[in-house]
Amino acid sequence: MRYFVVVAEELNFRAAADRLHVSHPALSKQIKDLEYELGVQLLGRNTVKVWLTDSGKQFLKDSKNILKQVDQACVTAKKIHDKESILTIGSAGPFWDIIVFKLLKDFKKKYPDVDLHVIERAPWDQIKSLQHGEYQLAFVGQHESIDSPTLNKLYLTSSPFGVIAGKDHPLSNKQTVSWDDLKNENICCFGKQRSSHHLKDIRSMLPPGSIKSKQLKDANSISAMISMITSGQGITFFPKSFAESRKNIVTYIPLENARNNCYFELWAVWRKSDHSTFLKDFVETMKKNMNTNL
Repeated sequence: MRYFVVVAEELNFRAAADRLHVSHPALSKQIKDLEYELGVQLLGRNTVKVWLTDSGKQFLKDSKNILKQVDQACVTAKKIHDKESILTIGSAGPFWDIIVFKLLKDFKKKYPDVDLHVIERAPWDQIKSLQHGEYQLAFVGQHESIDSPTLNKLYLTSSPFGVIAGKDHPLSNKQTVSWDDLKNENICCFGKQRSSHHLKDIRSMLPPGSIKSKQLKDANSISAMISMITSGQGITFFPKSFAESRKNIVTYIPLENARNNCYFELWAVWRKSDHSTFLKDFVETMKKNMNTNL
């Protein structure tokens, strides 16, 4: 059919053969076979010219429509294949670099043909972005791991909160620290308002009313927080897992006699309506890693 369309457009077998990169005799045989199969003469030809019969004109019109549908079917099939070969994941942020990287590496090793896309999102936007279909699975903390009838979730692991200080900070050589060691320190946190989850976690660990408002330094991003800590502008309270992948620039120090033991939890969340094979495989990979303590 494709050969016929080119011949019908060129009305010249040699020109059509050149365009199709086939030999003249092979093209001529293809057209004859087509006419024989249809039982209809599509092209009139003599030693001087080639022309379309009335049947040929109609067959050309129908052939173009059919081939257009075939091309569209191929494009659609490829899009579906490409989509099925991609697993898009919402980043858990900087607290779980080592664990998340290990999960991605283990999955990629088992399923090398799957493209893994990781999207960065602020923690408070994670669930909203997941529900909007921007990705298929999100790694979130306990504050974002909401109960929802539309979502599945899986607890993975946790890491204790403690003091994070720059490598050059005077506290960095201590095995543990107490509130007395910190009471004159600036404390960097995400948000100074009452609704800040980070500040609530920090206050829950320290003596009631111990933090003065002038001690609080607001950071609006992880990179800003790291810059403030490493440049000696203050300390913060983060999970131990945050420091493990940044040992060259920060130090984790356990807090003595914390009022509450605070832990940062890692959860995986995904939509119940998503039946992707690769998503199912990734969930199985996570469960196996849990059995080996990640």
